[in-house]
Amino acid sequence: MLSLLSLFAVITAVDDPEYLDREERSLTQAISAKSALGDVVVIGNERTRLSVIRRELGLESGDMIDCRDLAAFEQRLFNLEVFSVVTMRCVPGSVPNAVDLEVTVDERWTLVGVPVVASSDNGFRVGAFVLESNFLGTLSRVGAGAFYSPQGTQAFSIYQNPSFIAEKGLLELRARFFDGPKTRFDFDEELQAFDDQFFQVDALVGYAFGQSVFNQGLNLYVGGFVSDGSAGDVTGDMRDGVAVEPTLTRDLQWGPLLALRLGQQAFELFAARRLRAGFTL
Repeated sequence: MLSLLSLFAVITAVDDPEYLDREERSLTQAISAKSALGDVVVIGNERTRLSVIRRELGLESGDMIDCRDLAAFEQRLFNLEVFSVVTMRCVPGSVPNAVDLEVTVDERWTLVGVPVVASSDNGFRVGAFVLESNFLGTLSRVGAGAFYSPQGTQAFSIYQNPSFIAEKGLLELRARFFDGPKTRFDFDEELQAFDDQFFQVDALVGYAFGQSVFNQGLNLYVGGFVSDGSAGDVTGDMRDGVAVEPTLTRDLQWGPLLALRLGQQAFELFAARRLRAGFTL
């Protein structure tokens, strides 16, 4: 009989709203102040890798966090520009005397394609480009595009990896191509018409002084470039009264490249070494 009465008392206490409120307040107070972090639990990351989110949060097991103020950590993930929703809360931890950080995210659609159609007094321009800003869930960027106009065809591609070396080591690869007609004039007299082709490849490694994400904070790059193009130099139509065939010069250049980026602003310096080789048109 006493056992039944005791069981009835426990059931009554659990059903009592005031009892539940006291228990909930006690649990909330326990995890609302600064607490040791047990683990980071992420919900909703279908494409973005868990290791990437943990890296950008910059938290390790055992770190002290203030569960009442998680806005700074939420902003870090918003800055990645791959999440439309980021919410965080502390929950009872899987480790004794610690709390887990529960992160809920909703991912954006990061593949963007844009057609381009433009016209001006010099003619028209059509083309398109595509950009994926969360390639393979690593926050890497891959982009490519091509444009056509009567002045020539242009194409470009780019690859950016924000964690190529360790956590803040950056890698950037770029390629550009141009093919189109060009004409050289001496005052109003046409001297030479030729098909100009230009190709350049840049390779850069860098370090992120702020958050390891593009367009955030200060990034410093060093690297090099190689370019090859037709300079279209004319040696002269006449030399000492004798007709001379014009020559088209291949202009191969290479050298170091230094880039400094602060947010959306970019500054690049390069020093080129040149190898020129001429051939007859």
